[in-house]
Amino acid sequence: MCKKIKIAAPGRIHVNLFDMSKSGYRQNGGIGFCIAGLDTIIEFAARKDFRVIDKRTIGHSDREIIALIGFLEQLYASREHVQKFSVKFLSGPAPHSGFGTGTSTRLACVEAANRFNKVEADVNKIISASGRGGTSGVGVNTYFSGGMSIDLGVKSTGLPLAPSSARQGPRILPTQILSLPLPISWRVGIVVVPKAYRISAEEEINFLTERAL
Repeated sequence: MCKKIKIAAPGRIHVNLFDMSKSGYRQNGGIGFCIAGLDTIIEFAARKDFRVIDKRTIGHSDREIIALIGFLEQLYASREHVQKFSVKFLSGPAPHSGFGTGTSTRLACVEAANRFNKVEADVNKIISASGRGGTSGVGVNTYFSGGMSIDLGVKSTGLPLAPSSARQGPRILPTQILSLPLPISWRVGIVVVPKAYRISAEEEINFLTERAL
């Protein structure tokens, strides 16, 4: 039986959203790409119950840890999974710092759950179980294929604008129109202010919702 798994989830930059409204034909979508050197390294170890340990310089708040464990409990309740595990963040960017750590974490947790419980699942099933991809497909697509991703979002149904964290379980994934590798020699400069204010998940939802037309 699998005892321990380590997953390196790539960091990504999401450049824009195409349509931040609820009145157009399509909603959200955007352009984004993976970047080297900002992977979120997570170690999963088999145990009787879920536990989250965050060793990053800036990690999850207590509330965010409770939410992640709640997601895992819900994931297991809806499936025939038995073997649980600890989630240890060894390194990586801080949550809500713009590098897709929330989406990467959810996808990595679903992959680990499948591995520990010997469940075969394709990419679409893993994405669906993660509940991510409701705003744009950039995060879920670059997690698996890297490079650059361009998608057209989803058909507008009048739903208020919100991040994927507030749109659990999208029925239809965003329409990806292009995925391509990036040159290894292409360099990107990223400036992260050491003591910059870090927004919460609630503030992210409020920011996007208030800008919906």
